[in-house]
Amino acid sequence: ILVLLFHADLGFTGGFIGVDVFFVISGFLITGIILKKQREGTFRLSEFWVRRIRRILPASIAMVALAILVGGLVLMPLDYEKFSKTAFFHQLMGANVYLWRHTGYFDGAAETKPLLHTWSLSVEEQFYLIYPFLLVFLGRFRESIRFGVLLGLFVLSLISSEQMVQTNQSTAYFLLPFRAWELLLGGLICFLPTPRSVPRILMSLLSLSSCVGILYCAWCYNELTRFPGLSAILPCAATAGFIYFNSAHMTWTGRCLSLRPVVFVGLISYSLYLAHWPILAFLHYVYGSELTVSTTLSALVLSVILAVLSWRFVERPFREGTVLKSRRSLLITATTAPAMILLVTFMIEEWEGVPQRLPARALQYYCFTNSDPWSVDVQPDEVDAGDIPVFGDPNGTTAIALWGDSHAMSMMPGIDRVCRKMKIKCYSLTYPGNPPLINYVPFYNFKSNAKIPERNQAIMRFLERENISLVIMTAWWSAYADRQPEQFRRAFQQTMEEMEQAGVAAVVIEDVATYEFSVPNRLARLAWKNESVEGIGVPLKDHYAKNKKCRQVFRESEFPHLRVYDPTPHFAGDTEMWPAHLDGVSMLKDEHHLSYEGAMRLLPLFEKSIVDSVPHVAAELDKTTY
Repeated sequence: ILVLLFHADLGFTGGFIGVDVFFVISGFLITGIILKKQREGTFRLSEFWVRRIRRILPASIAMVALAILVGGLVLMPLDYEKFSKTAFFHQLMGANVYLWRHTGYFDGAAETKPLLHTWSLSVEEQFYLIYPFLLVFLGRFRESIRFGVLLGLFVLSLISSEQMVQTNQSTAYFLLPFRAWELLLGGLICFLPTPRSVPRILMSLLSLSSCVGILYCAWCYNELTRFPGLSAILPCAATAGFIYFNSAHMTWTGRCLSLRPVVFVGLISYSLYLAHWPILAFLHYVYGSELTVSTTLSALVLSVILAVLSWRFVERPFREGTVLKSRRSLLITATTAPAMILLVTFMIEEWEGVPQRLPARALQYYCFTNSDPWSVDVQPDEVDAGDIPVFGDPNGTTAIALWGDSHAMSMMPGIDRVCRKMKIKCYSLTYPGNPPLINYVPFYNFKSNAKIPERNQAIMRFLERENISLVIMTAWWSAYADRQPEQFRRAFQQTMEEMEQAGVAAVVIEDVATYEFSVPNRLARLAWKNESVEGIGVPLKDHYAKNKKCRQVFRESEFPHLRVYDPTPHFAGDTEMWPAHLDGVSMLKDEHHLSYEGAMRLLPLFEKSIVDSVPHVAAELDKTTY
């Protein structure tokens, strides 16, 4: 329920801890089952995995197969290809590894990835490939030694998780070694003595406190919480505590969670988890990042309906053995069904997302999703060593620099064209999510953005020691100014002051429009349905309202060497709309990055900004057109 509320954006900003609650419960249940059978002398690894196959595989296969069909009707070719790769690795129990490696800045919004939620299933499956062997090995030792070994592994995994979350949060989030402690915590409960002598009133209070702890985390945690690491201890410990405090006698909170409606949610929870996210992701993909409340609630109702059907007609028959009764037939099916999914997803990837599904007009718009910005990432040590990529005219005697994040990268093709015409050498001082602001500390954790202050200080040292005539600065300004307005203001002022002291001219190019949906995908989808693409755009009043804070900072800054340029007139002209497309060409490659053609639209602006700040290049300017 917490996960659904979080994904539906219905108030529980920390509802993602529902997965951690599940990991603890799973570790407790599976460990208890294995230990019980070991004590009875009836545990068999083959039987364990047969039970896991019956429990996990049928509903998972059904969900992926249905998602492949829906994806073929909804997803653009590039996204369908990426989707197929996730489905492919999910069948190999490696979706978490694939998503860890490929869920990045330019890989599209996470909320539009229909199989993103399979990472947690892969973590659990990987754990239970290894864990039973460990318990079988430890079975020859006395219980205190088994508990000690599991406790040691728990501590090691927890420490590793906290260390990793400090340096690479994505790694700590997706990979098993940094999540194993949560499952082990559930397993450790099975070794504790049952608290039969503790007063029931105390157990009831502790049980209630555990529920409050879980709800507190679900309500108060958010995207800024450094997670998992130590932040995951409270929800996991509260879950383990709730289980333990109800192990001797059922407390009143335990009885509340034992009511038939609540238990039924538990029965369908696996299918509900499988179904809800693809439905929401496909809706986000079609309608944009913001769904109406009615659409969201309808999606949740549909999720429950599909979950009930899956539980009744897929989960139960396979788990209870009424379907594929013999182990041989089960194993054959458990091999062939994933193999068929692997084959289908491999073919989708080989056929590059099957673009033949789209008519020619839709493909014309869709192709702009491949109009990627030039990805040039520079590190602090590379800047200090002067090992910086150069574009434009490498032999030019005049040197300028482009400093910014991925929005600067998306403008790079246009700046490159102008610099080649002007015979100017341009250094690329760019990195995703790295605004050109010194002493700026980000509110997010992407790639090595912990190095933003270090990287920008290195860039400033480079500008001071090199004969740089001009620095063009651009970024997703509104994203930084809106989230941290005072820090943005201070960082911008300090950056301009240091550039003034260094005698470096600065050009700030303001932001392009931000959409709630992928522009080429929306245009292609409308064309796919033979609907009009006219009128798709962002009203200028909304665009300027979104950029109000950063524009105010730019215009309040009084520095002789600073010039600020607005790209909007080059797109909007005399209209009141920032258009999604011009002359049948998409101006953006996604929600907020210029396409190659969009960057070419700004050639006059780039040329003017350079000529205004570096007048001597005007005399040598080639008067021919681009």
